[in-house]
Amino acid sequence: MAGAASRAAYGDCYHQQFEKDLKSVDPTDQGRIVAQLEAFMADWRGDVPFAELKSRWDYKQVDRIRGQAIMQVKVLRNYRVALMPVAEADPEMWFLHLYRRQTTNQEEIERAKERAKNILEHYVE
Repeated sequence: MAGAASRAAYGDCYHQQFEKDLKSVDPTDQGRIVAQLEAFMADWRGDVPFAELKSRWDYKQVDRIRGQAIMQVKVLRNYRVALMPVAEADPEMWFLHLYRRQTTNQEEIERAKERAKNILEHYVE
């Protein structure tokens, strides 16, 4: 499980990249995206069973890196957020990347996977 120093380092680096992604969208959408992410995280932290989580959210695994699931959740109609659980028993998430939905988002998913690899190599014990 990641320690406090590792999370602080994440906050200074990768979370800033996620914030930059967020600032690149329309200001009205920014607030709505944050509100939906907060609602998703409330469900996630509330130990909502996976089947119920799937019924509430368009949420899926898009890959695995070093045994960690890389997940994608739909926010608004046209956006996706790539995220990764900090650890299996930890209710926190690493927010990897925010992107607009396209026909294929493979390039965006690859960017999220690269961020996940860096987090796992440098910030997770």
